[in-house]
Amino acid sequence: MGVVWGSNIEPMRLIKLIGLNLATMSFATLMTVALSEAGLRLYYYASLTPFIGGPYLYKPDPKIAFTLNPGIHTAQERVSYIVPISVNTIGMRGLEIGPKGNNFRIAMTGDSHIFGSGLTNKQTLPAQMQKALNALGSTNRFEVVNASGPSYNTVQQLLRIQTLLSKIDADLLILAFNSENDIHYNIEGLRKFMASNPKRPVARLDEDGKLHFDYTAPQRYYKRHKWRLAAPKANRPWYESTALYVRGRVFWRSFGVKGVADPNIQLGLPHLPAFSAAHSPSGLSAVDYEALWRDGWDVTAALILAMRESAAAAGARFAITVLPSKIQVNKADIASTLVHYRGLKLDMTRINRMIEAFGNDHGIPVLETLKPLLAARDAGQRGLHYQRFDSHMTPKSHRILANALAKQLLVRKLVPVE
Repeated sequence: MGVVWGSNIEPMRLIKLIGLNLATMSFATLMTVALSEAGLRLYYYASLTPFIGGPYLYKPDPKIAFTLNPGIHTAQERVSYIVPISVNTIGMRGLEIGPKGNNFRIAMTGDSHIFGSGLTNKQTLPAQMQKALNALGSTNRFEVVNASGPSYNTVQQLLRIQTLLSKIDADLLILAFNSENDIHYNIEGLRKFMASNPKRPVARLDEDGKLHFDYTAPQRYYKRHKWRLAAPKANRPWYESTALYVRGRVFWRSFGVKGVADPNIQLGLPHLPAFSAAHSPSGLSAVDYEALWRDGWDVTAALILAMRESAAAAGARFAITVLPSKIQVNKADIASTLVHYRGLKLDMTRINRMIEAFGNDHGIPVLETLKPLLAARDAGQRGLHYQRFDSHMTPKSHRILANALAKQLLVRKLVPVE
C-alpha cells in the first residue's frame, strides 16, 4: 500500500478528504457571505428585498453639469436606504406631466432634499404636499411637480427651471432654499473650499450687478462623461447589487485621514453670528470671511431674483421656503459641533431671518418650515433625518413639512381658495 506525503492514507481517500474539506470550507464561506448580506440588509434597510438594477440616474450636461436621465427606472442606494427612482420623459422625478386643464399646478425646485434622496416618489415633499392640498376640502384640484436635482446649487436650479418652465406650465414656483448647498457652491471663492473636484457651474456679478455664469467646471465634467450619452443603459454588475458592496464602498470612501473642516466655511453665514478666528484652519481673516460671504450672498440673492423673473415670464407666481438643515433640528449634531469646535458661537436661525428679510424687501412670500419640524422634535418625534453618513430628511419630515406648507399656501392665498 502506497504512502502519500509521509501519510498512511491511501491517495484516493486523501483526495476525497481534501475535496470534502474544500466543499465544507466553500459552503461555510457562502453561508457566511449570505448571512452577512442578509444581516446588513435587515440592519440598514429593514428588508431582504434585492437592490433594483437600472440605467444611470444622471446624464452629463455642458452647462448644468448633470440632469436626470429622462424616462428611467432605477434605484438610489446609501447606507441608510435603498429606494426606487423613476424619472419622467422630460427629466423630472415622478409621473408624466400631462395637460394642466383646470388644475392648479405648483412646481418645486431645490436640491436632493426636494428631489427626495432616501424616499420613494410618493414620499417626496412635492408628492406629499399635493396629497395634503387635495385633502383639505377645497373643490380645487392641485398638482405639485418635482423640478429638483440632487446636490444642485442655486445656479443649477435657475438654469434647470428655465428649461422646464415652458414644459411645466406652472401657476406657482416654490424655491426650496437649502443652506447646505446654496450660497456655498454658487461662487468660485467659496466653492474651492468645499469641493476638491468641482463640477457645478458658478456665477458672479459685474459692476452693474448683472449675473455672469462660469461653465468651466461643468464643461470639464461633460467632456469626461459625455460617453454616457451614447452608452447603453445597462443594468449594474451583479456585485453592485449587494449590501456588502455598498457598505464596503462607503467604508472605503470614509477611510483615511481628512483635513480639519473650517466652520467659517462649512457653517459660515447661514449658521454663525460672526467669523471665528479661533477656528480658521483655512487661513481666512475676518476681512476675507466678510468679503467671501458678502459676495456669495449677493450672487445668491441675484439668482433668486432671476428665478422670480423667469417664473413671472412663464405666468407663475414665486415663493421661497428655507429647508431645515440637520444641524438646526438634531440636538446631537449641535452638541457634537460644539464639542468639536470648542467656544464656537452658533446662530441656528440666521439664514431664516435673512431670507425672511429678503422676501419682505422684494415682495416674495417666504413659507415657514423650520418651526413645524422643531415642534415635532420637541413633541418627542424621532427619526426626522437619516443618521448614517447622510443628512437627508426622512419620510416623516417630508410629511410634516408638506402639511405645514399646504396650510400656509391656503391661508396666504397663494393657491385658489374656495
